[in-house]
Amino acid sequence: MDKKGTVKRIMSIFLITTVGLIILYTLFFPDQLGAKIVNLTPKVLEYVNITIGEEIEPTKVEIPADIDAVFNNLTRAFEKGITSKNTYCLIPYPAINEKTAFKGYNISLEVAPDGMWIILNGRERGMQELKRTKIMGIGRPCVVGGKAEYEGKKYVAAENFYNNWILKKSKKLYPEYTPWYKFSITGKYELTVGEGTLDLEDNNLKYAGKEVDLLYKANSNHICFFATFDDWDDPLGKCNADEDGLDDDCLEEFLPGGKYPLPFCEKI
Repeated sequence: MDKKGTVKRIMSIFLITTVGLIILYTLFFPDQLGAKIVNLTPKVLEYVNITIGEEIEPTKVEIPADIDAVFNNLTRAFEKGITSKNTYCLIPYPAINEKTAFKGYNISLEVAPDGMWIILNGRERGMQELKRTKIMGIGRPCVVGGKAEYEGKKYVAAENFYNNWILKKSKKLYPEYTPWYKFSITGKYELTVGEGTLDLEDNNLKYAGKEVDLLYKANSNHICFFATFDDWDDPLGKCNADEDGLDDDCLEEFLPGGKYPLPFCEKI
């Protein structure tokens, strides 16, 4: 319902209530009717705080500072990535706090004309949109994980990435990511993609004394999350890949000093 519809509804309720009060006073206090109406009307108007033609502002929801910081950090990371001239590079951003776990909020990434929307949603009134930012020039939301089809051939995104940057084979395999029209970060460790989920298992990494998460710029206009899993059957911490993404042991090896270092898109 729009603002004008809301005002009309409130005015209708007010008028019906007023008429009802007049009828009651007419029946029970006929001699005091005039005085009662004179005294009652301004008090009721003051209570509802409305005059004819006045528009009611929608209620603003206060966003918790830590949730707002998650949204802003992620937005800045995508903005830095798309303005960088480099590709096949990493974009670090402040790690999502494990204690936050979104607290009933989520962040959606959606295709937009000439770019991508980043949207913060909250559950105060169902799933209410609280804020959105458009990143111009960026392609479909994407994940180094999942499986899809490209030029008539099926592929597993993380296995292609693994081939190119960990095994470093001379024959490169692409794409290294699965594109989506929309997905949501629904918690510290989870992406909701299509009808399923992919994990962000233990992606918090230590770099320069800070905890960071990583995005991967796969080409000029695709900036992707790393889907990861915790391989409990691998006590030696070896790096491997499948349709669920990369073993979380891989990610730290992409940072400077690791076994498979990838450059940052911009110096930090």
